[in-house]
Amino acid sequence: MDVWGACLWGLVGIGLVEAYLMWGAVGSSAGPRWPWVDEEGHRKVGFYVVALVCRCVMGVGLDAVYAATHQVSGALGAVTLGIAAPLVTKQMAERNDAAPPALPDPVPPASLSGQKAEQKQTPEAADVR
Repeated sequence: MDVWGACLWGLVGIGLVEAYLMWGAVGSSAGPRWPWVDEEGHRKVGFYVVALVCRCVMGVGLDAVYAATHQVSGALGAVTLGIAAPLVTKQMAERNDAAPPALPDPVPPASLSGQKAEQKQTPEAADVR
């Protein structure tokens, strides 16, 4: 699949998510509640448009990268990636706070350093003498 085709399929996935969210907001039993109107009735269309553009950029961007590296080969994968773009982006952006385990200092081999390697005596070896 070419990159532009994957991007278009990603937009289909984004559209499916937005349609689902709109259906849930408008079709509630308490009456329609538009996503761009807050609890006090003020219109916040700008914030809604910014969120929609961010979702589109995430979906199209991820689909483009995955298609360019041949990780998405069909329409189903591209649509699914468009649907999951915010979650995938969040998981990739989270930092891992756990520090990696410390590695011991490497000991150079005796043959490379030109010196004899010192042999450590274990308690068992000391008892043998």
